[in-house]
Amino acid sequence: MGGVCSKKTAVVSATSVEGSAPPSNSAPPHNFVTQDDKNNRHNGKSDTKVTKVSESNTTSATPNHTVHVPGSTGSGQSKHTAPGEDPLPAPLEEGLSTLPILIRRLQLRGKTVTICCITSADATNLTFGLRDDSTRDHNNREGSVYSKEYASRELATHREFKNVRWSTFFSALNTVFGAFSTASVSLKRNGPDFILVIPLGERGAGFTIAMQKSNEPQKQFARLFLDPLMSFYTSTRHPDKAAEEAIFCKQTQQCHQLMYNIGNTREEIKKVEASIQPLQNEMQQWQKRLQEATVNVTQLSSDISFLAGGCQPPDLYPTGPHRFSLHVPYAKRYDPTVIPPNKVAMAQLRLQGAKDNKLGLCIPTEPIEGELRALLEHAPDSTHSRLVHCMNEIDKWDFDIFALNRDTNGGCLFITLYTLIHKYQLIHHFNLDEQILVNTLQAIEMGYHPNPYHNAVHAADVLQAVHYMLGPGGMIKRLNLSNEDILASLFSAAIHDFDHPGFNNMFHVQTHSYLATLYNDRAVLENHHCASVFSLMQQKQYNLFEPLSEEMRKDIRDTVVEMVISTDMGQHGVIFENFKRKLHPQHHDEPACDWTKRDDVRLALSIAIKMADISNCARPKKLYRQWAERVSNEFYNQGDVERKLNLKVSPFMDRNKHQSDYIPGQINFMNFIVIPLFEAGACLLPTLQSAADQIVANRDEWSAEIASSTT
Repeated sequence: MGGVCSKKTAVVSATSVEGSAPPSNSAPPHNFVTQDDKNNRHNGKSDTKVTKVSESNTTSATPNHTVHVPGSTGSGQSKHTAPGEDPLPAPLEEGLSTLPILIRRLQLRGKTVTICCITSADATNLTFGLRDDSTRDHNNREGSVYSKEYASRELATHREFKNVRWSTFFSALNTVFGAFSTASVSLKRNGPDFILVIPLGERGAGFTIAMQKSNEPQKQFARLFLDPLMSFYTSTRHPDKAAEEAIFCKQTQQCHQLMYNIGNTREEIKKVEASIQPLQNEMQQWQKRLQEATVNVTQLSSDISFLAGGCQPPDLYPTGPHRFSLHVPYAKRYDPTVIPPNKVAMAQLRLQGAKDNKLGLCIPTEPIEGELRALLEHAPDSTHSRLVHCMNEIDKWDFDIFALNRDTNGGCLFITLYTLIHKYQLIHHFNLDEQILVNTLQAIEMGYHPNPYHNAVHAADVLQAVHYMLGPGGMIKRLNLSNEDILASLFSAAIHDFDHPGFNNMFHVQTHSYLATLYNDRAVLENHHCASVFSLMQQKQYNLFEPLSEEMRKDIRDTVVEMVISTDMGQHGVIFENFKRKLHPQHHDEPACDWTKRDDVRLALSIAIKMADISNCARPKKLYRQWAERVSNEFYNQGDVERKLNLKVSPFMDRNKHQSDYIPGQINFMNFIVIPLFEAGACLLPTLQSAADQIVANRDEWSAEIASSTT
């Protein structure tokens, strides 16, 4: 039979095997007929003798996809017929002796596989092989190899050959495995095995071969594929086979030995790599510890300098404002970054604040129209328009702070406070410096941690609620508030949770934190919020109140401190009872409060910021539900740490009780804290009654959900 195998392909196949054990002796070279011999035979020039079986494959295919290698010839007679056994059928012995080695590459469901059919050197066994090329990688050069071997006597007694001629069988092998064959192949997976069916005649009979996966793919690949290809290469390169056989055998043994050594070397490399990996992991851990230790040393050095008498706060955050902060070690540290403000929107809001005076405040003139036109000409996009449109809704109770935060890329607190200071004309009344205002507002926003709830978005939401009560809600007119009161109220709302670590006062007290010790376990975080901001403002670039008189600064600072401290829920009962007594005197001879005394005004402002601090319950449902989820997530974070410290998990902070405690916790908070506070606030400001009604609606929806889940 004529066959084709390019020398280049044979060499590549021969060099692709690594790690196979060297054979004790090499099989003798096979007899081959090249494509040139086949062509010469058709031209009447070849004296090569081939059998009828080996000439059966005459179709063509692309050589890049198939390899067809002729193989060895035996003696033509059985050498292994035991005494008393029937001799093998002559056609079977002849077919096994003359069958060439057949190799074909084909596609199976998008994957390439290589199949082969070879006989042993003594023509007593017939072996079918398959290599799954898709499983090859740098660790497994040979891929998965499957094989099935039949002894000649097993073939002779096989039930599928009772009515089939042996010439038909060997012709079918050439048809299926031939290098240039286009015959379809019935090949499929059956669990871990490959099933190949050789069609035997027109009656539909077939020879089924179940090839099993080899545990030694390197050796099997060498026996089924490499050795025949090496034999072919040698026979075509060295026509004098007898003279070159010894050289070939020696070279083959050397090749196997080299591949075996390479395989052993790879195994040694894997062992070394496996021993190195733990050392690399340990080194990475030590590097991480070193970085953390470096940060801690820097912090401690700054803290020591400050506590030793330094009058300026240490620089704990190189990329942010200089401020002094000592938190519990469980708070996640972060490095704040400046969020660039939208200068076009700022110019538009300044101009709008100068022209749109809904509150009856003084209207100064400011030549910013030219500046605005220049900024608009170079505006990169229309973001400023969305911001200005959003800020035009700031007088509404259903103001969407989440939408504003998205439009400002996280800068909602800055733009809200900036807008309100210009809207109330405070920058002109107090002659505030524009650049220092920007510096201070940026520093305040950067001072908020990315907590789930106590973050800059919450501060901006509280600030907008305080503004609603002051202006649209009527508190400025109701209490005849001064500009100092307005500035103090807005500033208090903006800073009321500054540098909040995400853990509440009770946690600081229970863990004996530095801040709890510093403030004697009383309003720990609220004191820290105020102290941190006023410490920040001691630096010139953040000294926003510098243009004010000493009397103004003291009045504003006293109001800010009282308002921020009032947000401590530990003092809620005392403050709220005092406010109710002012609204409804308990004695007939006690006059009703006219809200003219300084202490009474500050009490009303404290109630305003307390309502604003928990106003998320009074927002529309789509906003309120987001806040409810955020606060529960922050509570659960604290509960997780409490559990790790073997502390009693605080109420409503156990994530394991979410299903049972989440909704009841919201309902109880509304019933006992929020609704009574807003109903009392509505007595002072009737415009807040709609907010109080919204709280009831939100509560009733929770109750309805509980009722529907139990029915």
